[in-house]
Amino acid sequence: EDDGFRTTMLPPADGIAAVVAIPSSPASTAKARTLLPKEVSLSDAVFNISHAALTVAAISSAPELLPSALNDRLHETARRRAMPHSYRLVTALRENGLAAAISGAGSTVLVLHDGTAPQRVSRSVRALASDDFVVRHLAVDCEGVTQR
Repeated sequence: EDDGFRTTMLPPADGIAAVVAIPSSPASTAKARTLLPKEVSLSDAVFNISHAALTVAAISSAPELLPSALNDRLHETARRRAMPHSYRLVTALRENGLAAAISGAGSTVLVLHDGTAPQRVSRSVRALASDDFVVRHLAVDCEGVTQR
């Protein structure tokens, strides 16, 4: 049995795009990592594993599942107090039907969408974000970093 990581390329569904809301005062990644619990409940672990799989399916072939897929029970609750502005924005975006999450360790907010109305999504994020955020619309990069 191989204990290493395995990866494969799974292209996103046509049109998948992202909007990010970057706070003017980002949280420290190192500090955010210290806020994670050492142990989690089985139900929260199962929830996150199932939602990770759902996120892959949503991005690759079923974008309509994105709002449900991006829910989290492991890192968002633990880090909420360290990034209150970001979490208020995530909550407001989700209440408006958008697929929102804290990106990585935070505090940038990520919104994924099917690409059919990018300007509408960007306007919605801008309308809900305070002036403390810079909002950018991004294409999904399927190549990543390459070395020549």
